Amino acid sequence: MTAQTVDIVPTDAAPSPAGPWKFWGTTLWGLAIIATMVIVGSGGTFAGLLWLKPDPNLTMPQLEALILSNSLLLAVIFGAAMACALAVLLLAVRLSGLSAREYLGLTLPRRRDLLIGLAALAALYAIYLLSSRLFAPHAPEWFKGVYRRSLGADTLPALAVAIVLLAPLGEELIVRGFLLRGWAASRMGPTFAIILTSALWTGMHTQYEPFVLSYIFGIGLLLGWLRQRTGSTLLTMMLHATQNAIVLAQTAFTVWWLG
Repeated sequence: MTAQTVDIVPTDAAPSPAGPWKFWGTTLWGLAIIATMVIVGSGGTFAGLLWLKPDPNLTMPQLEALILSNSLLLAVIFGAAMACALAVLLLAVRLSGLSAREYLGLTLPRRRDLLIGLAALAALYAIYLLSSRLFAPHAPEWFKGVYRRSLGADTLPALAVAIVLLAPLGEELIVRGFLLRGWAASRMGPTFAIILTSALWTGMHTQYEPFVLSYIFGIGLLLGWLRQRTGSTLLTMMLHATQNAIVLAQTAFTVWWLG
């Protein structure tokens, strides 16, 4: 009789040659990405202050206001920080063995999914507007201040680029493209991954009032669900950009017409 070789290792336990990072890998790479963004952003802010040559007697809040008043400088700092963070992200993706397109969901959404996303976003925004009449001002106070300073410094185009293009691109690649993809593939599962990334994304916007933060968390849940449902991060980028453009237009209306 000929002896037969029996494979005692289940096929579903065999390591895959390529695949997304799981919980700890995603978490550690995520910390590296965020740390890179913070370090480059802090360095850019320091360099910006050296360039502006402010009065050395200014307090920290006054220095912060000085940076925020220059939307062009703010866009450059944010863009540099995001570019370096995305370089770390792409390194993590490359080491996973998957293509950036597959890992990060860089696929065009179907028209039906885009319409569903726009309808859901419109519904959320309608709820926000109705609720804001009772609980919050028409536009976030922090953003109104940034808009007014940009208006005075003639840097509104730079602000629009940062808010409508750079922020959705970078944040969606990191949060929904990378973090959600890895955490959802781990034992955590998609549902908890969507909640965790929504909470993390909300924590990135602590400059806003609590009521606005609750709305941001709701948008995060919607974008996470759409990313998991469709596999397309380009879809969440489009919706994120649409939302930010609406907020920019709402803020302009509030400042120009309501004071």
